[in-house]
Amino acid sequence: MPEVGKCWDTVRWLAIGGAIVAVLSWPFAYRYTSLGLDLERQQDGRIGCTFYRLRWPGDGSVALAWIVEHRELASGALEPFDLGARFLQPVPGLAANGLWQQHGFWWVCVDERAPAPPIVAGADRALRIGIPHWLVVAVSFALLLLTRRRVAGGG
Repeated sequence: MPEVGKCWDTVRWLAIGGAIVAVLSWPFAYRYTSLGLDLERQQDGRIGCTFYRLRWPGDGSVALAWIVEHRELASGALEPFDLGARFLQPVPGLAANGLWQQHGFWWVCVDERAPAPPIVAGADRALRIGIPHWLVVAVSFALLLLTRRRVAGGG
């Protein structure tokens, strides 16, 4: 069984890496950037598309998104697996509904019974969870400080 101090050393290095990534990716929060995985499959004469995304939508937040869409088979070639990315694009017009969304907290859940809001337009089903990027940076540094105290205190 590993020593407790060595475990905290590992957690500390992960916290350092997380803090560095959080700070370096902060500029992405104010331009539209999207990284993800696109999966397509043929079903019932249509193409079913599933998208998994890490997005910086340009409003200062960072979001995880899962989107399911369907399109006609004739609309283009089927690509079963595709890594998708867009970097530093102009910000699309986001219509924040309420105080929470204006401050970067997003919870958008769409199913077939409700029309999709513009932020996930065209989706049959979608889930998008977003938090302000400054909060990611703050939590990263809080974890870094916590692990520093643990390592300095001997476990």
